[in-house]
Amino acid sequence: MNFRMKKMWASALGLALAVTTVGGVALAAGADDWYEGDNASVPDHDNIGVALKLYNAAGAEVTSGSTTTPIAASVAAVGAVRDGDKFASLFVHLPQSDTAPGAWPGVQVTGTDEFEGKPTVATTADGYTLADVAAILPNHETAASFAGVYELRLRTSSPTEGVSTEYAAASVKVTGSTWKLTEAPVFGQVGDTATSVKATWPRKIKYGKTAKVTVKVTAATGSAKPTGKVRVVSGSKTIGKATLSGGQATVTLAKRSLKPGKYTLVVRYDGAAGSFEPSQSAAKKITVKK
Repeated sequence: MNFRMKKMWASALGLALAVTTVGGVALAAGADDWYEGDNASVPDHDNIGVALKLYNAAGAEVTSGSTTTPIAASVAAVGAVRDGDKFASLFVHLPQSDTAPGAWPGVQVTGTDEFEGKPTVATTADGYTLADVAAILPNHETAASFAGVYELRLRTSSPTEGVSTEYAAASVKVTGSTWKLTEAPVFGQVGDTATSVKATWPRKIKYGKTAKVTVKVTAATGSAKPTGKVRVVSGSKTIGKATLSGGQATVTLAKRSLKPGKYTLVVRYDGAAGSFEPSQSAAKKITVKK
């Protein structure tokens, strides 16, 4: 990284923050209150398409962390946000599937830093953590790409022009007490996402020997990978199960899970409440040999 920062709180600069205060007051739509009605999929014209990167105290890029500590030592936009600005502040917004992103509520989580080079702001113990934000703006979304997701927005400012409405952005997904960078929510996605299951079966299964079934569960929309469990089922009996990782799993069938004979097997995905719908694979006829 090639930048230098000097800590400057907004109150010291005398800036009039148009959207919130350093204390973290929730944002309203304000000047962008034309975002209303049936236009939840309308992109925010103030998102200029510049990405954010997060760094630790040693200057190394980070992509995950704890929600109970500052999200990173610093957050930097990879390009300019508004020409001529010299100060930066970080905000966190709550994505809402029924609201256009220009009207997503948010809070300011840092003070305001002077920067040289890349627009950059430090996150310190004086600011809000993601746990603080989640307490103020809880995420109750059920759509897979919205559930647990918050959007980081870095805005820049100057003493003469105030705070920019334009911003650079990145999305993080909160799970328990941890977060990790994720894809931006999919506009218009509401409710659980449909899924499909593809199973790759062993060429043959012999009684007394283990067998493996590889499974891939795919979401119908978005880039999020389904989570949860998959089961190999014969009739009403589960003969093997596994937990998905990155949408994939390998189910091991025990040596004597099926006696010699003919069976019709399927793989069932149980779904993930608030994220992904259940589904199952095509049926597979298997003969278990002695």
